[in-house]
Amino acid sequence: MNLQDIATKADLQPILRRLQLLEQENEALRSGLSTWIRVADAANLGFSRTCLYEMRTDGRLQLGVDFKYEGRSVYYNRTSLVKLNKGQQPTGAAKSLTL
Repeated sequence: MNLQDIATKADLQPILRRLQLLEQENEALRSGLSTWIRVADAANLGFSRTCLYEMRTDGRLQLGVDFKYEGRSVYYNRTSLVKLNKGQQPTGAAKSLTL
């Protein structure tokens, strides 16, 4: 190895370390999306408590929202709520009509 190869590897070390940190952060975010959240957190995603209740009780499971009961608490799957929320957002043509 010559001096240029050593200098190049030393220059890349901070970049490689930053890339590893970003990959770890990305993995943590992905795993956080598939967590079970309570009604208050689901409401923060843009769903009203009434909407969440009706999705559970009216048999609107065709929407693909996963939920489970633990005791008296209801938990929703964050990933399914995010997918539903993105699916209900208007597209470009619809946005121009609503403005």
